[in-house]
Amino acid sequence: MAPPAWVILGAVPRVSEQQDADLSLDLAAPPRVSALTVPPRVSPVQADPTSGACPWVVTADPASGLLLLCAPPPPPAPTPPLPPAYRNWRLVLNITDIERRPPAYFVCDVASATAFRLPQPGRDPRGLGSEINALNLGVVAAPGAGGGALRYMVVEFRYMFADKHATLLCFSSDTGEWVWKPVHNPLGHWIWGRDGVVAHDGKLWWVDLAGGLIFCDPFADAPVLDIVPLPESDCHLPGASCAHCAGRPAAYRRFVQVSAGKFRCVEWSSRSDDEAPMTVSMWTLNDPESKEWVVGVMGHG
Repeated sequence: MAPPAWVILGAVPRVSEQQDADLSLDLAAPPRVSALTVPPRVSPVQADPTSGACPWVVTADPASGLLLLCAPPPPPAPTPPLPPAYRNWRLVLNITDIERRPPAYFVCDVASATAFRLPQPGRDPRGLGSEINALNLGVVAAPGAGGGALRYMVVEFRYMFADKHATLLCFSSDTGEWVWKPVHNPLGHWIWGRDGVVAHDGKLWWVDLAGGLIFCDPFADAPVLDIVPLPESDCHLPGASCAHCAGRPAAYRRFVQVSAGKFRCVEWSSRSDDEAPMTVSMWTLNDPESKEWVVGVMGHG
């Protein structure tokens, strides 16, 4: 049976009970959900609805079959409590700090059923935190990479508000190391919404559903960030103190993703009148260079 043309991938993978199990992807035709299964060596933690700790698929490059997985660290081993101590006839409490360990990140190659653990990056030269921000992290295969092991890049977009400069924290499969690439920050005074990272056309695209798409070629020696504004929306928060806050109502009604090789922006809207039909509109980005979206109404409900 031929695989489905598209799938719905569950964000939380299963963790196999077998230590020597391989990574696998169980494809299912929509509306059923396809499920990723990882071995315990990738994620020793099963999904725990009580604590909220679980492995999860951060993002993917569908064209190459690469998935970026975040796995929480195993819980610390229990330690016996220290005996009570007294000083001047007063009880002294012994408080032990619990070391916070960052999660592990894996690049999973579905075709070869392998998972590569990314090393921890070193100290950020601009003084930002060393821990990776998963919401700004993307993975993309090198253009034309075929035959043998895939070449890829994992990139985190790092910036500070109102700073003219930003940084791309890049891990290359060619070198096996993280490097920092300085870039111009095109955001100005905009607070980035961090609504997803998409791999498309050999580039990485960071999505803000209220603002637009930031994209670049991460394989370039000196990447250049460019921005594509999203279509205007009439759904804004009146009296908001900043443009970011004013645009969040529109972001809650939108979804941006690649379909049939082009970016599509889908937005639903309805009036306060309960009898008014809901309208679903879709814009298509035919040419990223022109930054123009072509509108078409999908239907009413």
